[in-house]
Amino acid sequence: MKQTDDVMHEHWLVGSYRILRNAAGRLQRFFSSRAGLFTQFAVSVLLLLWLASALDARTWTAIHRIGVQGLVLVTFVFSTSQIFSGLRLACLLHKPRPWRLAIVSTFAGFFWSTFLPGTVGGDVVRIAKLRSAHIELTRATGAIFFDRLLNTLAVAVILAGSSAGLIAGWALENKGPFLTIFLLVLAAAVIAVLAGRALTRRELPEFLTSFLAPIRQLLSDRGLLLAVGLLTLCNIGSSIVAQWLLSNLLDMNVSFLTLTSIICLVTIATMLPISLNGIGLQEVSFVYLLTAAGTTSEKAIVFSLLVRAIIVGTSLIAGLAMLLNRALVSEPLAK
Repeated sequence: MKQTDDVMHEHWLVGSYRILRNAAGRLQRFFSSRAGLFTQFAVSVLLLLWLASALDARTWTAIHRIGVQGLVLVTFVFSTSQIFSGLRLACLLHKPRPWRLAIVSTFAGFFWSTFLPGTVGGDVVRIAKLRSAHIELTRATGAIFFDRLLNTLAVAVILAGSSAGLIAGWALENKGPFLTIFLLVLAAAVIAVLAGRALTRRELPEFLTSFLAPIRQLLSDRGLLLAVGLLTLCNIGSSIVAQWLLSNLLDMNVSFLTLTSIICLVTIATMLPISLNGIGLQEVSFVYLLTAAGTTSEKAIVFSLLVRAIIVGTSLIAGLAMLLNRALVSEPLAK
C-alpha cells in the first residue's frame, strides 16, 4: 500500500512539474515573440513619452545640482547589492562554494537583463555561466529559481515591515478583509513549512531532487539559512540605502521608511511583464508614488531618471567585471 502511495505521489509531482513548466514556457514564448516584445516596447515608449513631456528647466537644474561625484558614490553603493546577491547564489550551490563564479555570473546576469528584452534574460546568462563551470543544469536552474524567490519574498517582507503603520491603520478600519488576508497568509506559511519538511524527508525523482537541492540544503542547515538571510538583507538594503542617499542629494524630504515602501512597491511592479525590462513603468511608478508622498514633481522625475542611470552605471560595472574575470581566467591558460 505504501509503495502504491509513493508511486502516486511521484506521478503527482511529475505531473505538477510538467504543468508548471508548460505554463511558464508558454508565457516565456509569448513575451519572447514579436507580439509580446512589441507590446512591451510600445508600453515603454508611451510611458517614457509621458515622462519626457513633464521635463522642464527645473528638472535639468536639479540633475546638474547632484554632480558627478554624488552620482558615482550612489552607483558604487548600489552596485554592492550585486556582490551580496552573488554570495547568496554561491550559498545555494554545492560545496566547494564557487564564490567568484557566482558573483561574476550575477554581474553578467544584471548586465544582460538591463540590455536584453525580458527580465529573465539575465537568468539565462547566469545559468549559462554556472554550466560553464560544469554545474549540473537542473541544479543551476534550481539555484537561480530559489535565489529569485528568496529575493522576492524578502522584498515583500520589507514592504510589510516598512508599511506597518499604514497596514495597522487600514486593519483597524477594515477588520474583516484584514483578518481574511491574515488567515490566508498564515495558511500559506503553514503549507510552506509543511512542504519544506516533506521535501527534506521524502525520496523524490532524480530531476526534482537535483532542482530542489539548493532549498533542501538550506532548510537542513540553520547556519546556512542565517547566512542567506543576512546576505539577502544586505543585498536589498544596499540598494535601498543607495536610493536613500540619492533622495538626500535631491533634498526630497521623504522619510527612510516611506522611501523603502515606495522602492519595494516599484520593485514588485517592475516584475510584471508590462513594459520592456520595466523601462518607463519604473519611472512613472516612482513619480506617481513620490508625488503622492509629498515630493515635488520635478524632484520625483529627476529621482526616477537618476535611478535608471544608476542601473545602467551598475550594468557597465558588471560588464567591466566580466572583462576582468575573462582576463584573469585566460592569463594562466596562455602561460
